[in-house]
Amino acid sequence: MLAREELVAIWAVAGEKSVFGELHSDGFGGRRAFTRLFHSDGGALQALSRFETFDKPSRRQRAILLGEDADGLADDEEDADVEM
Repeated sequence: MLAREELVAIWAVAGEKSVFGELHSDGFGGRRAFTRLFHSDGGALQALSRFETFDKPSRRQRAILLGEDADGLADDEEDADVEM
């Protein structure tokens, strides 16, 4: 039916890994999100390249998460110590 209608089946697989403290106000350690598309025309399943993003915590968010002193740290100050 797919071939007759000139269509292919497409699957989108997405996921996310995030680091948060016990409570919303207990800091943030970053977020990695990914998406990958798969398609098939009735034969083998083909995978397209994986799309991935990483949201770094601010220095203040990370300090709160780790129980460190966050006084004087701004929320918009990127934490350069966090690697992708």
